[in-house]
Amino acid sequence: MTDREVFLVTGASRGLGRCISQLLSKRGFVVIGLARDSPQLRELDNELKSNNPQSSAIICDLSKPDEINKVGAMIKQDYPTINGVIHNAGIIGPVGSMFDVDVGKWNETM
Repeated sequence: MTDREVFLVTGASRGLGRCISQLLSKRGFVVIGLARDSPQLRELDNELKSNNPQSSAIICDLSKPDEINKVGAMIKQDYPTINGVIHNAGIIGPVGSMFDVDVGKWNETM
């Protein structure tokens, strides 16, 4: 439970998601950063917790519904209120003409 506003950031381990997580954390907000497992996510977890011990970076691959459900239940238990969501997770999908791209790869990206 926290008395500070809580923000959930997906794609938190790199790029814009990481920068947004760091900025919110430095400004005193509680940040829950989600991303696939990586050394960068573990580094971010340490950084977020150093700014606010209630913050955390959590492993969650948003392409896997079971992981989403498990992590969602955990977040709901630990953080009853989420004040904002920055849905930044994504992958760079197939690059090419939309008429030539494999439909399965296109759907995976979407």
